[in-house]
Amino acid sequence: MAVSILTQLIFTIIVAIIQLTLSALLLMVLSVLFKFKDTTYKTAFKIMLWIILGLHLFSVLFLFITNLKILNILPLIFVILFEIILAIILMKIYYNENLKRTLLIWLVWFVAWLIVRLILSLIISVITIALGYPELIIQVKT
Repeated sequence: MAVSILTQLIFTIIVAIIQLTLSALLLMVLSVLFKFKDTTYKTAFKIMLWIILGLHLFSVLFLFITNLKILNILPLIFVILFEIILAIILMKIYYNENLKRTLLIWLVWFVAWLIVRLILSLIISVITIALGYPELIIQVKT
């Protein structure tokens, strides 16, 4: 069954919204556990939104400017470093904490987010396969 571009776009947007929401929720919970001054969901959502927007913009610009293929490791390293630096800077600015606590919350958030994302990926995979759209998950180019 062929998947239309519109279906892929809708699927991508839905997954991005779910990830943004859960990522911000996780950051808010961690800010409460770490007893930060600002523990609102609104702040966590802003941080995650700026990280995601900045990451996607940087990824597109970097790949466009350098004209490197997506599978090369160099662009991936730069994108990951950019995401880490951006996340730490935004957390430092919005939470107004010292660098040590900011790095600690980022590290805990990152590890927890990897676990949440793995679980989320499994759930999304099961749902899309059950709906008859396995092409949305695995796109093999021959």
